[in-house]
Amino acid sequence: TVVASTDVFVGIALEDVVVKTTDVETSNVVTVLETGLVGFRSAVYTNADVGKTVYMSDSATLSATAGQNPQIGVLAFVEDGYAWVMINPTGAPTICAGA
Repeated sequence: TVVASTDVFVGIALEDVVVKTTDVETSNVVTVLETGLVGFRSAVYTNADVGKTVYMSDSATLSATAGQNPQIGVLAFVEDGYAWVMINPTGAPTICAGA
């Protein structure tokens, strides 16, 4: 999956759902966490970075760089190899910084 500068981050899917291109819209419902604290396995951040904006890269890893990566939230704390991010703290969808 390639993130484009016009992509919008609205939250994180809470379930694993496969949607076929032939499915009608009403056939699939995905629950999305729009705001909240989520842990991501990460070696990018330390507790010295708490409060910084966090982005998601094309490789599904956290990034400190905006570019065409969607902003997903703010770093709350780092513990045991996990970066805990308050996703979408305003609850508003976030368009990629490259848009």
